[in-house]
Amino acid sequence: MDNILKYCIPEISLEGGRGCTIKRFWHLLSKKCKEENESFNGIDKYMKNYLWTYVLQLKELGFHLANKDNEESQFKEIPLKDVIKETLESLNEKYGEEFRIYVKYEYRKKHIIGSEDILCSRITNSQYLVLEAIAKNRSKGITQNDIAKKLNMDPRSLFHCLKILMDFKLM
Repeated sequence: MDNILKYCIPEISLEGGRGCTIKRFWHLLSKKCKEENESFNGIDKYMKNYLWTYVLQLKELGFHLANKDNEESQFKEIPLKDVIKETLESLNEKYGEEFRIYVKYEYRKKHIIGSEDILCSRITNSQYLVLEAIAKNRSKGITQNDIAKKLNMDPRSLFHCLKILMDFKLM
């Protein structure tokens, strides 16, 4: 079980500040487990409920409501004590796709950038947001144009930002 849970934080970190839905969370976890063990058969309903009790104990995780129109500052935080009271099914019924699991910023930043404190302090907020957008789209890729639109950045600034990230060997 520890092997499965060790994937939670890095995988959710790569989803960014919006986090991921419960459905996406199980997909990411199953995919990662399958990569590590070809004989892995998936996570059934009973295993999900069992693992969920341990997921709720991970201090790095938080829960909020986020729809497509909200900015990160507008997400409605859901206290852990409220999440613990609900079952997985009731969370899905009550909140649907708006319920998100996310990794708190300080932990997410370390997973995306690495544990180099000096490097963490040298990365600007815009550079971090670009890196986070690239990480979130790791499986399908994202164009510079799409990053610029998504982050409302001037393409020339984005080019400079990408160059710095390459100099830091972060991409």
